[in-house]
Amino acid sequence: MRLKISSFICMLLLIINIIPALASEKGIIVSIDNIDEIVIDNNIELKIAKNSLESKIQYYDDLDKDISKVQKKITSLNNSITNDLDEESKNKKIEERDQNKAELSNLEKEYDKKKDDLKIARITYQNKVRDLVTTAQQKYIDYLYNKSLKDIKEEEVNYNKDKNNINKAKYDMGYISRNEYLTNTVDFIDIENTYNKSITDEEMSLKELKSALGIDDENITVNENLDFDISKIANIDFEEDFNQVINNNSNIKIKKIELDQVEDNDDSDDYEIDNAELELTKGKSDLRLTFQDNYNNLMNSYNSIKNSMNKLTDKENAFNIKKVKLNHGYISNKECEEAYIQLINQKSEYIKEKNTLYVTYLKYMQMKDGYLI
Repeated sequence: MRLKISSFICMLLLIINIIPALASEKGIIVSIDNIDEIVIDNNIELKIAKNSLESKIQYYDDLDKDISKVQKKITSLNNSITNDLDEESKNKKIEERDQNKAELSNLEKEYDKKKDDLKIARITYQNKVRDLVTTAQQKYIDYLYNKSLKDIKEEEVNYNKDKNNINKAKYDMGYISRNEYLTNTVDFIDIENTYNKSITDEEMSLKELKSALGIDDENITVNENLDFDISKIANIDFEEDFNQVINNNSNIKIKKIELDQVEDNDDSDDYEIDNAELELTKGKSDLRLTFQDNYNNLMNSYNSIKNSMNKLTDKENAFNIKKVKLNHGYISNKECEEAYIQLINQKSEYIKEKNTLYVTYLKYMQMKDGYLI
């Protein structure tokens, strides 16, 4: 039997022809919410995959039209045969009708075969979309991570420049000795080298992001606000989410198609059907283990970021107190400097923890939506 054009095709075509991403004088504005749109609209590899899928859809539609034409011929011939009184003419029409029936049988077999091929082609295209979007989203998070690290290094550079300027002013005005001036002056070589490396890392991650999006030669503005409420992680329902994983996972969909094929094949024996059912069951079991690992990683990362946030708050408060004490002459520059270094280190640690949380949450949600992780 012929397959009607499903709502899935309509939805897929909507995805294929999705509107271009927001553009402005600053170029394309990239955020976590519109990365999929940008990839679908610009990535050349995906455009090739789209053309391949559309070719299969067109071939399938052409088969449907050919079948309709042959069916109409057969109907017309049957009517003509019934009303034809000339025996010779009638026999020729019967022969022609039988040829059309044979052609119809071949077309319907080809149609049924291509039906499952097209289902798998759609799933393959979905996987391609998801793979490329996943890569681009990862590059987006990597860029934000490197940008944050660069900002911290820039803050460190500015802090030490201010410190050196104040130190020099005190020395020029005679408030401190030359020995104290030299002791308190920060050597900028290592700090500036680290800062320059962070600039290079940020620039490289931006190039990689643009490449993943498929817009190497265009200007982009990266929205640095992920608008991510980490508290919602605590309310995740694993079992409810896993049901969505089963419904959306591409491998499970393919195994269901393969099971249907075996069950519909009259030549299949009980062992082949049993094996196909076992493959589906095993696929679901393996999927649960993988999703459980992603869930555990997400919860561990969630707990780590909460701990890191508390530590960062403590270090900020400690440094602010040290600054007040330094200004009043209660502590030395060294003590204040140690508090600042601890703060900078904790900021870096917090950024790493935050980046890990973004990645684990993204991976969890992608698997929930059917991505092959």
